[in-house]
Amino acid sequence: KTDMTTEFGPEDKSLRMLSLFAKALKARGTTLMMIYLPSRGVMSQQYVQGPFDYEQAVEGYRAALARFRQQGVDAAPLDTLVGHTDGDFFLKRDMHWNQVGARATAKVVADYALRHYPFVRQLPKVEYTTQVAEYIPVDGIWHRAISQLCHQGYPAQYSYTTVTHPKDDLFGQDDTQPGIVLVGTSFSASVSQRANFEGYLKQSLSRDVLNVAMSGGEESGAWLEYLPTELFQKSPPKLVLWELPSHYTMKDKSLFRQLIPLVNNGCENKPLLLSKKVSLAPGAPSNELVFNQSLLSYPSRDLVMDMKLSDPDVHQMDVGIWYANGEQETLNVKQNKRANTGGRFVFNLSQDEYLGNQHFISLDLQKIISTKPSVELSLDVCEAGAPSSPAVATTHLTTTRSSS
Repeated sequence: KTDMTTEFGPEDKSLRMLSLFAKALKARGTTLMMIYLPSRGVMSQQYVQGPFDYEQAVEGYRAALARFRQQGVDAAPLDTLVGHTDGDFFLKRDMHWNQVGARATAKVVADYALRHYPFVRQLPKVEYTTQVAEYIPVDGIWHRAISQLCHQGYPAQYSYTTVTHPKDDLFGQDDTQPGIVLVGTSFSASVSQRANFEGYLKQSLSRDVLNVAMSGGEESGAWLEYLPTELFQKSPPKLVLWELPSHYTMKDKSLFRQLIPLVNNGCENKPLLLSKKVSLAPGAPSNELVFNQSLLSYPSRDLVMDMKLSDPDVHQMDVGIWYANGEQETLNVKQNKRANTGGRFVFNLSQDEYLGNQHFISLDLQKIISTKPSVELSLDVCEAGAPSSPAVATTHLTTTRSSS
């Protein structure tokens, strides 16, 4: 279904939130560039059969790229690859791209970045070389699914792997953080670098790239881990490349309401408007967490909630938010389960033009999913924006954060 779609891109509300996220990053000195990957249908015209409007799909994909740019978010012109790749773009029986797709995409991304961003050209130049490492059988996810469902298999597809390294080995001794960061999914993640996208990016850019992509992280996982770390908070990169397959549409209402305040690490190093600790019994009736007259004067869009739970395995909560006009909003705050967030939830209140201008009344915790009989919760409330002192993350994401 996602491979043969003719409609692409987030809805207008999600694009608006993406624009706010890009502006928040820009305020930290970081430019966001989308690597919005085309679908298999768009890139595999020669194999398409049945009732699929190929021309409409290509136009739909190009329209999605244009809509990103209309919101002030750069998007690599990957539509230029349509019909112009040297061989198949994707693996035969797996959702991921192959070496051809990764290499071609890296070239387009690098050419665009070097041409449009003077600060990229000013980053230290490093020459890289890429070599074939080995030929391996590819046990793709569709191959495995067919074997399980149909009790028969297909001959394995063999694909070569490559490795990329600096031509000058002394470069590896430099501890300077790269000015370019790659955020993304299993298409980019180091643990699944079968297609070596990271390596091809480095070679095409002639610049170092820090890869924080997360296999299985979906839209949010890599961001949720990366933004609160010292790597970002103390030294924001000049450029973040966000690789995202086009079947992701950013529909999760809590996605950018988490990412935007995490750009400034929630309430860390900020004056607190409210701070409290409570004990929770998962499954119990709703708990009123925030009701304070001192907060009534703040527009909802200006407030950030920063919660730390003693159970680091909690990745979802439902909160009810009351606004001064009498309206209530239920927000399902979801984290990718592969993201090691340590039980920390950071989110802001409504950012839309209607509720965002309303004054905040109260916030109730309606549900958390935990196997613990009791969970300790600490809550800080602060104003959105940059910290009052230089941003320093208080923890690495490998450390469990808990309240007592």
